[in-house]
Amino acid sequence: MVAPAPSAKSPMSWQLKLFETVWAGVVAGNSQWNPEKSCYALAADFRRSGRSAAECVQGFIDWQAAKAGAGGFMLGLPGIVTSAVSIPADLTMTTYIQLRMVAVIALLKGWDIRANGQRTVAFLCLLGSGAGAFIADLGLPTKGQSPPLLFAGLPAPLLQKIDGIIAAKLLVGAAKTGVLGMVKFVPVVGGLVNGALDGLATRSIGKQADLLFPPAPGVAPPPTA
Repeated sequence: MVAPAPSAKSPMSWQLKLFETVWAGVVAGNSQWNPEKSCYALAADFRRSGRSAAECVQGFIDWQAAKAGAGGFMLGLPGIVTSAVSIPADLTMTTYIQLRMVAVIALLKGWDIRANGQRTVAFLCLLGSGAGAFIADLGLPTKGQSPPLLFAGLPAPLLQKIDGIIAAKLLVGAAKTGVLGMVKFVPVVGGLVNGALDGLATRSIGKQADLLFPPAPGVAPPPTA
């Protein structure tokens, strides 16, 4: 059964605002939110590399985990301010790198990241290894469908509710089997959790994206070397 999502006035809603804003920027692929390469350009580059789909995905996860773990990266992305909190720039950067990585993996697997429900699947990846249990707890009739197909068939209000629950779980640390690096979303005195945990979280999120976005039906994988 799907639990109630936090209300728009809830102090937890700032994290959902962060996810929604960053994902919209990633999907838009414009220069404002993608001062480096967009997810579409990155996916195209990897497809042209001649490597297999699995090699492309693993290579990209390794690259992004190292990038997040290095810390100190500032891409000049737009700031995000909510009624509850002004979100720190480095937290926005980490979220951007992680969600852009998820988008690239989905594109490499042949999915349309603009399609209904794909944002929710991307947010699910942020739960790390807790994503599978979370999907099961929703009580949705999967009928053997992969997550992209399952969530594509859900109405927008239900997807929004699920997105809110995901954000709440990450904020309060309820996804105990998920990514240790998610504790960085709770503001602490002296700054956020260090880059080592950023790298750990990013790698786990990438692995989950690889699992939750299987090859899309009818889409041929990139040619092998």
